[in-house]
Amino acid sequence: MSVRCLIASLVIAGCCPWLAWCDDGDQAATSPAPPKEVELFAAIESGEIQVAVVPQNFSLMMLRVRNKTSETLKVQLPETLAAIPTARRKAQQQLQQQGMPPNLAHNYPPAQGSSQGLGFSLAGPWAEQKNASGQESAIAGAGNDRPKGSRAWTLAPGELMQVQVPCFCLEYGRPDPNRRIPYELVELKNLNSQPAVEELLRRFGQGMVDQRVAQLAAWHVANGVSWPMLARMKFPRSAGRAAGVVTQEDLLSAQELCQRLPSYDQVPSLSGVSQFEAQP
Repeated sequence: MSVRCLIASLVIAGCCPWLAWCDDGDQAATSPAPPKEVELFAAIESGEIQVAVVPQNFSLMMLRVRNKTSETLKVQLPETLAAIPTARRKAQQQLQQQGMPPNLAHNYPPAQGSSQGLGFSLAGPWAEQKNASGQESAIAGAGNDRPKGSRAWTLAPGELMQVQVPCFCLEYGRPDPNRRIPYELVELKNLNSQPAVEELLRRFGQGMVDQRVAQLAAWHVANGVSWPMLARMKFPRSAGRAAGVVTQEDLLSAQELCQRLPSYDQVPSLSGVSQFEAQP
C-alpha cells in the first residue's frame, strides 16, 4: 500500500510542473498584443489613421481621428501643430517636390482671399481622449503618469474619436475658416516657423494664459501686428465669449506674455505691419 502511494505521489509531482507550464502558455497565448506605437504625421502619411479637421471659427476646431487598421494603435502626438486649407497644403507639396525647402512658412504666401492658418496645442486637458460620442475612451492613452507636455491617443481597430481644440489665428487679416473649407494638419513650421510662436502655444497648452490674451500675443509675434493696432481692434464672438473691444488689461497681459517668451527678442519687425495685416 505504501509503495502505491509513493508511486502516485511521484506521478502527481511530475505532472504538476507540466500542467502549470501549459496553463502559463495558454495565458500568454490569449493576452492581447501591445499597441503599435506610431507618430501622428507618419501614421497619416501611411494611411494607418485618418484625421478630419473641422474649424468652427478662428478660435475653435474639431478633430476626428479614425484608426484604419486591424490592430490597436498608440498615436504619439506633437505638443504643437497647425492646420491650413487643403488647397494650400497641396500647393506646398508641389513646391516641395520641385526642390523647395521643407519649411514653406515664409516661402509660400497664401493666395489672395485664402482662409487663415491656425495654430494649436494638444498638451491641454481639451485633448484628453474621447470616443465619437464624447465619452472617455476605455483604452485612453493619456494617463496621469505621462511626461509633462506629451500625450498619446490609443485607438482600437476601427475606432473613431473626436476632440474639440481651442486654436489661434496665425494670419491676421485673412478670412476666418468655416466648415465648408477643408483643412488638414501640418507641422507648425509649415505655417509659422518662429520659435516664439511655438513657445506661446506651449504656454497656452500648459494652462498659463487666457485664450483671448494669447490670441493678441499670437498676432503680435506671428504677424508683427503693432500694439496700437491691436488696441483698436474688436474681437468677434467666438468660443462662447461675447464680442468686444480689447481692454487695457487684455493688452497689458498680452505684452507681459510676449516679454516672457524666451525667443521674443528674435521676432522680426515687431514694430512693422505684416503682409497678412488688414486695414482697419
